[in-house]
Amino acid sequence: MTRCLSRIANEAEKLYFGDKKHYFYIEFQCEFICDGEICHKCIKKKDTNVQGSRFFDHGLVTGAYTSKSHIFDSPWYHKSVKAYGIPSKDILEKAMEAQKKKRVVKRATVVKKAVVEDNSVKVLPLDKMVESMDEPIQVDSVLQITLRPLTHNGVAYWRDSDREKIYKRLPSGKMDYIGRWDGEGIQRGPPDSDDD
Repeated sequence: MTRCLSRIANEAEKLYFGDKKHYFYIEFQCEFICDGEICHKCIKKKDTNVQGSRFFDHGLVTGAYTSKSHIFDSPWYHKSVKAYGIPSKDILEKAMEAQKKKRVVKRATVVKKAVVEDNSVKVLPLDKMVESMDEPIQVDSVLQITLRPLTHNGVAYWRDSDREKIYKRLPSGKMDYIGRWDGEGIQRGPPDSDDD
């Protein structure tokens, strides 16, 4: 699992052009962890004018900016510099530092999950590369989750009996969170607390 590659803006993080009236945004990267390139929250892009909305498409941190993005270094930004003036040195340094953080790859350790089946333990490593200039993550402890097979209404699941979470068993060996076990059946809908 890796960090979502979606480029996002924050309405509270505006920087001003030279005229000190018009503004642009600092570049951020989505914080969610996902199986693919884009998380389930960022994949739902819509036509919106709110730059700080997760629905606004700024592109991926590994690719080009979209034409409507008002993030530093985007095509819109370069065009606007001519109209509104070059930002101050301090503002440019802040914008470039935020952008640089998205360009350097470091190693981050993600929690490992264990699956118990037929009294044998299989550890699924989830170490992946993520983009960041932050200091490497220091792991203080590792949460080990023991999943046991559960068959309910003829369907095979994984059950985390400590937290009563139920996961769908996928042929790839991966799993999808389904809901919670209430002692008699699966309660679908409660969100996965690990996504917070």
